[in-house]
Amino acid sequence: MTQKTILAPQVFLSYAIKDQAVARQIADCLEKRGLNVFLDEAALVAGVRVDADLARTLGKSVAVVPVLSGNSTRSTWVERELQVALQKVPHVFPVLLDSGGRASWVWPLVSHLQAVEVHRSSVARHRDLERLSNAVAEAISTPKSAKPPNPAPGQPIASLTFSTGPSPRRR
Repeated sequence: MTQKTILAPQVFLSYAIKDQAVARQIADCLEKRGLNVFLDEAALVAGVRVDADLARTLGKSVAVVPVLSGNSTRSTWVERELQVALQKVPHVFPVLLDSGGRASWVWPLVSHLQAVEVHRSSVARHRDLERLSNAVAEAISTPKSAKPPNPAPGQPIASLTFSTGPSPRRR
């Protein structure tokens, strides 16, 4: 039996099986940007507990792209993955395939995030997927604001300057 080695993914794709064709298109677009993408059809190993493997993979991801549609409203996997992602993953980029994506109980959990609507026409879909991949790549490559270094022992954390002149009047 051969064991498949999986690179730690940068981007976890969460989708309903009926949306698999679009998920593949999203994965292809992200991979063209040089990102590692976890697409469960390609990465899960037979004989491994799926829920534990997915939770571990989600925990290692720096971004999650939940594909929301009428199909995903009936998927307990998308719901579970999104719940974990919102707790553990720094970046979540919702993709809306149809109006059913907003009808899901998970939509209020991500409605405050900038969602990308992916249209059905091939020209519009290509543009939408490029916009998504650009946003994901930029977010992943932009470091969070750097924490200032700790001062040496006995050194001040900050210096404050006070003015001794008259204070401005309040109206």
